[in-house]
Amino acid sequence: MKINMIDPDKLIITAAITGGAHGKFANEALPQQPDEQAQAAYDCYNAGAAVVHLHVRDKRGLSTPDLNVYNEAIAKIRAKCPIICQVGNGIGAVMDENWVPRMATQEERMNLLNIEPKPEMLTINAGTFTFVTNLGSILFLNPPEFNEEFVTGCNERSVGIECEVYDVGHVANTLNLVEKGVLKSPIHFSFVLGIGGGISATPENLLRLVDEIPEGSSWQVITIGKPHLPMTMLGMSMGANIRTGMEDTIYYSKGELVKSNAQLVERVVRMAHEMGREVATVEEAKQMLHLPLIREKNSRSAGFTKGKKMKLTILGAGAIGGICGAYLTRAGREVTMVEPYKEHRERIREGVYIDGVRGELTAPLNAVVAEELTGSLGLVLLAVKSGKTLEALESVKPFIGSDTLIVSLQNGINEDRIASVVGPERVIGCSIGWGATSVGPGHLSQTSEGKFTIGELNGEMTERLDTVKGVLDDMTETLLTPNIYGHLWSKLSMNCVIAGCAVLGLTVGEALAPERNKRLFIRLIREVVRTAEACGVTMEKYEGVVDPTVFKATDKEGIELCFQIFDMMAAVHGRVYPGPLQDIEKGIKTEVDYITGHCVDRANENNVPAPINAKVREIIKKIETGQATPSPDNLAALEAAANGKDS
Repeated sequence: MKINMIDPDKLIITAAITGGAHGKFANEALPQQPDEQAQAAYDCYNAGAAVVHLHVRDKRGLSTPDLNVYNEAIAKIRAKCPIICQVGNGIGAVMDENWVPRMATQEERMNLLNIEPKPEMLTINAGTFTFVTNLGSILFLNPPEFNEEFVTGCNERSVGIECEVYDVGHVANTLNLVEKGVLKSPIHFSFVLGIGGGISATPENLLRLVDEIPEGSSWQVITIGKPHLPMTMLGMSMGANIRTGMEDTIYYSKGELVKSNAQLVERVVRMAHEMGREVATVEEAKQMLHLPLIREKNSRSAGFTKGKKMKLTILGAGAIGGICGAYLTRAGREVTMVEPYKEHRERIREGVYIDGVRGELTAPLNAVVAEELTGSLGLVLLAVKSGKTLEALESVKPFIGSDTLIVSLQNGINEDRIASVVGPERVIGCSIGWGATSVGPGHLSQTSEGKFTIGELNGEMTERLDTVKGVLDDMTETLLTPNIYGHLWSKLSMNCVIAGCAVLGLTVGEALAPERNKRLFIRLIREVVRTAEACGVTMEKYEGVVDPTVFKATDKEGIELCFQIFDMMAAVHGRVYPGPLQDIEKGIKTEVDYITGHCVDRANENNVPAPINAKVREIIKKIETGQATPSPDNLAALEAAANGKDS
């Protein structure tokens, strides 16, 4: 038995999100229009898929050979994420003028070579067979001459090729193309099992197919219908790459419809981890599939060092930076921590101790002061307090080179300040959905779980984003976005609430419990939302769950939803004292000027009233200097400001 000889430990996951046959009548969740497909591809990419297999539909939801629809779908997918786009050559069952299904013509299929923007891959169907459907039998013609011409066109356009095999004889058809010099090795086979008219989905048939292909080939298992899950598991255990998605199955389990394509990808990722197989990133999949580079390189992709051996530096070994450093070090990354505080630096060299929601971890870290750095920096994770941003950048300025890339892991929205020092081409934005606190020198605690969301400041979806995702995934799941400012402002709205809790001198749970407090904090978030909108920002759901724009609601149902969100926040952060109170207790200057203050300053610039946030900043700054005390009594001052009665 052969296994995947290219990289048996790495698993390429392909998401076949739509298909060319069944539609929403079979499962309402099936994406059909370009906007739906782009979102599905983005969700699958974030779940772990490296390839999206694409068929498109017309406005009626029927398969179509219309290049305009392909162009729109691929352009919208590209705008959202760098996933590999693969177009199926069969197109699907097309309805003629009498509503009789037919297979797309060879001319229509050949025209797929003219899709613009070009997909990274196109497929060929390696032989003719009778396609059996619920609507009847259709002869699916794939003569050798057609495939030879199509493969030649792919080669001329530098488009990768996947060979879909529906029966054992199709392997020989594929190898004939190799012998003619048309199809180049290594070959990428997809064994399609269980489709009507093709080879049945049995272990014996899969073993036979694998035994027919030449050494050095990569191969993928595609299983249609009921046997999808067991044959997927068998293929994975044999070293196969895997395709999943709603083209192949509309059911998650017996009688349970799939909720989304991403749900199926997530299941494959879980199984891969259980089997000890690492899921390939987009970049790794491109290398494994020997794909030519199609996307334009730009200044935000060039020169960035990639892989496990990239030079990784974390500025600030406090709660966020120290925990990231520990998990990245444990994952085999070469990490240097830059930490100015001597006692903490010496403790973490011996071994930082981390406890909290993910359990306990002790890891010795390579901790230095900035003066001990050598050479140019590669990837830099900036994890200092917002007020120390410029100081930290100044300390490493001599080591910033052409390949340096800085990702902010900070509270607030500091990306533009960082860009003003090092240039926007060296900055990637990041919103953090998990929390942590520093207990003492050498002791950190993770207080909540969550994800990273990263994006380019200009909204481009670049290759280096995928590389940074590969690094941060070693800490926690990382999502990519074309709208990083939307995520940053959403997190800012939550942090502004936390700052308001600090004014009351209570834990987050205590501060969010009374209805009176909740009503005040609803108005506080409304100020943040209106300010973001005035800045031209479309706010995203925080952690994919909390939509800050719901706080604009004034009806009873909307207010009740806001209350539920506060209850959820209390459940996650309830026993934790707000960050500003922790800072004041430790004698550290708070970040209020960069969180609440950022909102207030932008509100003032855009003539948006933000009296509650302005009062929160004022009171916290007075608490810092001893002119005020955190207390529930301060709620009255916030309410007075909200009602325009501030003294």
